Formats: sequence, C-alpha cells, structure tokens
Amino acid sequence: METMTAQSRRSTPKSVLFGALFSIFFLFGASDTQVQAQVANLDEITRQEVGLTAIPPRMGDDGSLEVQPGELVQTEVRVRNTTSQVQTVRTVVEDFIIGEDGKTPIPVVGNEDSRWSLASWIEIPNETTLLPAGVSQTVPVFIRVPDDALPGGRYAMIMHQPIGNDQVSLSTTELGGQAAVNQRVGTLVYIRVAGEVHEEAHLRNISIPSFTEFGPVGISFDIENLSDIHVQPITQIRISNMFGTEVEEIKVEAQNVFPYSLRSFQTQWDRVWGYGRYTAQFLVVYGSEGETVAATYHFWLFPYKLVITLFVVLIALLGIFISIRRHLYHRNDVTSQHVSLLEDRIRQLENELQEHE
Repeated sequence: METMTAQSRRSTPKSVLFGALFSIFFLFGASDTQVQAQVANLDEITRQEVGLTAIPPRMGDDGSLEVQPGELVQTEVRVRNTTSQVQTVRTVVEDFIIGEDGKTPIPVVGNEDSRWSLASWIEIPNETTLLPAGVSQTVPVFIRVPDDALPGGRYAMIMHQPIGNDQVSLSTTELGGQAAVNQRVGTLVYIRVAGEVHEEAHLRNISIPSFTEFGPVGISFDIENLSDIHVQPITQIRISNMFGTEVEEIKVEAQNVFPYSLRSFQTQWDRVWGYGRYTAQFLVVYGSEGETVAATYHFWLFPYKLVITLFVVLIALLGIFISIRRHLYHRNDVTSQHVSLLEDRIRQLENELQEHE
C-alpha cells in the first residue's frame, strides 16, 4: 500500500542549525567528512521530531468509490506516527482546487457551494487521535450524499496535523502518489455520484521544436478536461519519418486531470540522429466510454552543421585531388618536352657525325 510522509521541526529552523554547525566546524578546522556526518545526524533528528504518514495517499481516484444520491457511505483512512514521541493529531476535511501547474491540490476553506465540493458531505467522528510512537490508527469516515446530488465527481482532502503545529504554509504537492501540506499529511478523496455525466477533453498547446539538430526531442502538451468528473487520459505518440514509416511509439504516463482544469504533460523522443521531416501523431483516450482525441504535428530532425562540415571537407578534398592531378599532368608534360628535346639533339648529333664521315 502506498504511503506518504511529511516532516518538519518544532523549534529552531533547520537553516539556522546548518549555519551554526558549519561555522563551528570551520573555526575548529573540522574536515568535510565530519561536517557531512553532523548534517546527516541533524536530518535524522528532524525526521524523528515530527513525522506523520497518511494511508492511502489517494482514495477512489480509480473510480471505485461510486455513490448514489441519498446514500450513506462508511469508509476509513489511517494515520501513522513515524516519530519517537507521542503525538496528538487533529483530522480535518477541506476542499481543494488544482494549482496552475495542473497537478498541485491547494486546500480551500469555505467553498461548500463549489460544484466539486465534497468536504461538506464528509463527517469525521473523532477529530483528534492520540498516537503513540511508531503506531498507526484507523480514522472512520462517513460520507452523506444529499438526495439532490448531481452526477459527477466530488473531491476533498482528509488532512492530519499534529496539534501545536497550526502555523504552516499551505504549499501542497501531489508527486509520486503523495499529498502533503508541509507539516500536514492527508488523503485525497475522489468520489463519483452515479448518473449520466458529461465527458469532454481537448488536446492543447502541443510543443515540439520545429527544427532540432540532435535528439532527444522534447515533447510537451496540455490536456483540458471539460468533464463533470476527473479523467486519466492515456496518451500515445507515434513518430513517422518522411516516407510514412513508423519509427517510434511513445506512451505517456496517465495522470489525473480534474474537472474544468488543464494539466501539462512532458515526454521526449530519445532518438539522437535523424534525417529529415518527421510527423508526431497524438492519440489521447479518456473517459469511461473510451473517447479519443487526435492531433498531428510536424518537425525536423537534421544535423545540418555536421552535414555542412562534411560537405566543406569533401569540397576541400576534391580541390586537393584536382590540384595534385593537375600538378602531375603538368609535370608529365614538362618531362615529355625534355625527352623530345633530347631526342632531337641526339638526332642532330648523329646527322653531324654522318656528314663528317
């Protein structure tokens, strides 16, 4: 099962301790190895002071948590104390929106009227939990679906935070299946209210360098979700050469795209050498019915500097060859003239001898 952790310090900021350690060891001539050992020890102390793990980091994002209007659903999450100290943990529920990068969930308080709000439907019977060191605890969760709930997706964050660490900045991340808000950790909850939903997605902002000398070739694009529920688009990119022959197929890892949001994707074609015009054919499959979006993009991969250099070298070699050949021809012509003159002189001497006789 996936887990996620968030750790921080309760007292002196780590940067101050780092600076103090560095200054002390510099003054007393400590070696780099000693400094690194102290920094590693400081990191270990930090990990032990404040650490929680939320299990699972995400729940229902695969569509498994489907509910009916008016239904009461009971489920649970878990929180683990990864420190060496007893901690009292507060559990709260918050809505969230997606940041500008298309993947970062940002907590939102007081947004119960949102079309995608789930926080107002969730009840946590026990908001505080006493966690001994190294122990995990189950937290019951009740989801009360209103009778008039519209079909589609609803989203919330079940957050856990040590009591006494209320002053935190809300910089949230969802990387590698983990969601954390500095000293707080939590589970992203995705539910789907049963019924007919609208599913629509578009491929936007395809970006490939129009002309590249050497690979790899970077590829980026955005997927805009205009559905009533989140989607996990599966993207394939087929690369064909100028003769229409497919030379590569690239599969892009599927990621959640939330309703009415846009998420960026990056990949690359790992080919280093290429010659000519290539075509990238995009095929995006999304939604419960396997809807598709397609697009085509053309680009060039050609080592023009290398080709120009080789051409110049060939021209130079050809010039040298012609020059040497002309020199040899001229040399042979001079030699032939000398031989002809000698032959004429010999004949002249022979004639003079014959006349004297």
